[in-house]
Amino acid sequence: AKPLASVNEALRAVLEAGTTKRRNFDESVGLDLSLSLDPRKPLQAVRGVVALPHGAGRDVRVAAFADDAASRKAAEDAGADVVGGEDLVDRVAAGEIPFDACVATSSMVALIKRKAARVLGPKGLLPAPKNEGTVADDAEGLAASAAGDARTGEAAGGDAVDAVTEAAPASPTAYRPPPGAVTRIRELPPQPAAPANARDLHARQAAILDKADAAWASLLEQGLEPDANCLNAFFAVSARAVRKARARRVAEAFADDFPGRFPDARTERHVVEMLAKTRDLPGLVDAVAAASPSAADDPELLGLALDAHARMGDVDAAWDLALKLASAHAKRAA
Repeated sequence: AKPLASVNEALRAVLEAGTTKRRNFDESVGLDLSLSLDPRKPLQAVRGVVALPHGAGRDVRVAAFADDAASRKAAEDAGADVVGGEDLVDRVAAGEIPFDACVATSSMVALIKRKAARVLGPKGLLPAPKNEGTVADDAEGLAASAAGDARTGEAAGGDAVDAVTEAAPASPTAYRPPPGAVTRIRELPPQPAAPANARDLHARQAAILDKADAAWASLLEQGLEPDANCLNAFFAVSARAVRKARARRVAEAFADDFPGRFPDARTERHVVEMLAKTRDLPGLVDAVAAASPSAADDPELLGLALDAHARMGDVDAAWDLALKLASAHAKRAA
């Protein structure tokens, strides 16, 4: 087997190969890292951003979305090519994209999503907190993003690549991460395995119901008065476990003991969710028809009912629900 090369030797070989022969295509380098993680487990998924000290080799036009004068001035001073607020959002929504990357203040994110998400999203340009370096909370952060991450992939003030290569170990086998340098992901509590079968699922639901009963008994013993959130949370345990008889008993008892606090729009949503899980289409029709004014325009409630009818092939009812859902979204947007 071919012996392993050190990090410095590998980098040197890549640089030499890129200069000894001219090729008519853009060369790339692949890097595989063995992290000993299981990507099937959500707590062990790894994502991150790599800073490129010299950018991607092309000029990048950067736009900064800001709604206050201080942030706009900071972005302009940092070298942003396009700076604007709602006016720039409207230009983008109309199809004009005079930039290759963009950053935004956190106060502009909602407006950008509402007006321009359909334009920027497919191009991977939508500013979002999960996209590191695209959203800043203040003028200083916006300026740093405009000057660094967005333009070159380099965090402002980042270390040079020379310092990284000089600190690389001479031998890959001799490298050991220093204390605290490795993520603490292994110390996170493991996720419980998915239920193996219907019996396992039923047992887990029964255990959750027992815990809910114990919590409710403790609340009453302490003389505490449950509010609407508490009542709906307790009812939701039965509804989501699809215990129809229990859910009905709880709902009737709460309606008698706590009028004015139960039921409410959330209760109706839990009922519809339970009926949708059991594919009780007649019950769904009655529940949607009898929904209170606040629940009748609830997109989540209508979406649950629509999904159940569509899956069962009830095209007429699904179409009516789709029209109601579109109207509900339009009212929300207005």
